[in-house]
Amino acid sequence: MADRDYKAFIVEGEVREPQIIDNISRIFFLHRNYTVITLPAGENIYMLWKQLKDDDFDTDIIEILRESNIEIEKQLEGLSRNDFSEVYLFFDYDAHQTNLEKMLM
Repeated sequence: MADRDYKAFIVEGEVREPQIIDNISRIFFLHRNYTVITLPAGENIYMLWKQLKDDDFDTDIIEILRESNIEIEKQLEGLSRNDFSEVYLFFDYDAHQTNLEKMLM
């Protein structure tokens, strides 16, 4: 287990969204005693939701991301789910997505 507290921000994209989280962190989390880690989901929220729902929400989202992306696996090296006190999903609404209704069911 790590010596510090970590907060995970799971975002949809790999470029723009991490920049947004960095800006938010500088403004709102200036005096923090924890580390913010931004993890790109690499897929849309509806696909991630389906994966979690198919497992009755009994799956650790940190481990899902670790297993789905080698870069995230490297980024999380030495960290376990217990090192994260909070996990946030940060996604935008995509009007062009056709599977929103499936998510709401």
